[in-house]
Amino acid sequence: MTDYLTTNQLAERLQVRPQTLRVWRLAGKGPRYVRLGSRRGRVLYPIAEVDTWLEDRTFGSTSEESVAVLGVLQ
Repeated sequence: MTDYLTTNQLAERLQVRPQTLRVWRLAGKGPRYVRLGSRRGRVLYPIAEVDTWLEDRTFGSTSEESVAVLGVLQ
């Protein structure tokens, strides 16, 4: 079974406010998540998805980051 983090747990891990994760979900910018129940149901983040999301945002230099951002914009 996949391990999950709650919004509060992930916010603590990323050192952001839980509201930031809510904004990212709305904008489609954060890690993939699972919603249990209705539209206002509980949100869980699979740890594997969080790790992948972080890996995609890990760079060795600012030039490497710039190339990645340009690739997303094209």
